Amino acid sequence: MNSTRPIVSTLEIVCGLDARALPASESLTGMSGLTRGIAKLTIRILLPVFIIIVSVFVPSFDKIMSLLGSLAGFTICIILPCLFHLTLFKGQLSVKQRVLDWTLVVIATIIAVFGTVFAFIPKSTLGIRE
Repeated sequence: MNSTRPIVSTLEIVCGLDARALPASESLTGMSGLTRGIAKLTIRILLPVFIIIVSVFVPSFDKIMSLLGSLAGFTICIILPCLFHLTLFKGQLSVKQRVLDWTLVVIATIIAVFGTVFAFIPKSTLGIRE
């Protein structure tokens, strides 16, 4: 599953299984290539299985994904980078750049709030058939 690759890569780095990311890691010392390969294969198999099990047994999984998509997506991709840009280059930004950043923050916040609210409104209220 290519959609789980970022999560798998992060787990491998956190667990000390990715030799390129953590070459001096103590967790790699004493771990053979075969053991590391088996651990990586286990993560790559069990993570998608876990995601599928959660999606089957959690009835409102679509609402959770909608929340992540609207709230977290806008926060991570638009709101925080703009706020960091404003903070890091406070004295160096022109008025035009500051207005653009603040406009993006306000618009992204409004869209994130509306996306989150509409994710939790029952579809029947919106006239959408399930």
